[in-house]
Amino acid sequence: MKYNEDKVRSIVEQVAKMKKDGDLEVIFEGSESSLTRYANNIIHQNVLQANSEVSVRAQIGKKTGRASVNTLTEESYKWAVDMAYSVTNSQPDNEDLLPMVEPQKYNELDHYDPNTADFSPEQRADIIQRAVEKCRKHGLTAAGILKNDGSFLSLSNSKGLFGYYRGSSATFSITVESDDSSGWAEVTDKDISKIDFDKAIDKAIQIALDSRSPRSIEPGEYDVILEPAAVAEFLLFLSYESFSAQNIIEGTSFLKGKFGEKVFNEKITIHDDVYHPNGLGFPFDFEGIPRQKVVIIDNGIARNVVHNRITAKKMNTQSTGHELPQPNPWGPIPLNLIMMPGESSLNDMIESTNKGILVTHFHYTNTIDPMKMSMTGMTRDGTFMVENGKVSYPIKNMRFTESIIKALSNVELVGKDLEMTEAFFGGSFIVPALKIKSFRFSSGTEF
Repeated sequence: MKYNEDKVRSIVEQVAKMKKDGDLEVIFEGSESSLTRYANNIIHQNVLQANSEVSVRAQIGKKTGRASVNTLTEESYKWAVDMAYSVTNSQPDNEDLLPMVEPQKYNELDHYDPNTADFSPEQRADIIQRAVEKCRKHGLTAAGILKNDGSFLSLSNSKGLFGYYRGSSATFSITVESDDSSGWAEVTDKDISKIDFDKAIDKAIQIALDSRSPRSIEPGEYDVILEPAAVAEFLLFLSYESFSAQNIIEGTSFLKGKFGEKVFNEKITIHDDVYHPNGLGFPFDFEGIPRQKVVIIDNGIARNVVHNRITAKKMNTQSTGHELPQPNPWGPIPLNLIMMPGESSLNDMIESTNKGILVTHFHYTNTIDPMKMSMTGMTRDGTFMVENGKVSYPIKNMRFTESIIKALSNVELVGKDLEMTEAFFGGSFIVPALKIKSFRFSSGTEF
């Protein structure tokens, strides 16, 4: 990478020397992200985006303000510092604001693979060509993306704090379509050599073939088998609406007052752990606190939420290292949620089902009531009726309206295989498939 740790350190030290009053924090981050996009069996976009940004936050007493630049010159740094102080001086006091953090020790965490970061347009085109050729043999069309990137992040301040992280990732997504069906697969990894492209291509093609001539069914409650991508949607909304200490303080989390109580089925255990070997993420938060592993749900029982220093002070505990860049309205958020695996395969779930629905993934999801964690959305790219232990026929997409709390309380089986999806701020969700009883589908569709 262009900006290794020594180069990054020299730049942030240069900015830190421009400190005036109070303290100065410097976030220096950058990435090179490459993307090839294809549709109708043709590559139609190939881009490389490179960007680096220095973000400066000044803090004087109980006031703080931030300014950012992406031109890396001494003149730009000086402008950012001056602007950060100007913004700070115009702010009202924030009584919750705490002093900047002293130097910390971080566990080593390096997710950078040069072959992933440098994967070329020609290499991406070769993989997409394989996908297109396979689809054409079946009279199908393919669309999707193949992207890869390398990135770095550093956090430092005028008190001597310094943290540095670098990472890489690659994502391959494919949607295969016929006249009346579609199939989908997606895989993400920090090491592109570990991605089985042919497996993903073949899966999407088979779903599209099996989904032809879908039937309509009546809405209602059905046992449901959710593949990992669908389960990840649950964790997405739990992460920022339920599992943050700020949600508890503001009274917007269903976990408020329920610590030590059973809130989900005993088969459900959820951790936040940046050190999981298959995950993504950096070893410190945006205050500079080392990230901790947090057991949020333990065999269905609510145990903890994640904290920054402000929520920890209010709740008489310690920060778990989950703050976002300050100032922000969200507070701490878990970025590396893992639902622990069970003992069942997807076939086990199908074979154990007398009548139910198999869902590949969801789209257009959102929550309706954060205290009930009511969620709505639609199935997509492969929805099937399961009868007498077998996938019997494809069905048209269905809209669901269901409580995540109820769904995770009604879990019957948990998959033994985990899959990763990318999350916000460089994090990841790692999840199994689930079999859930009495899942509510509120309406059908015409497609």
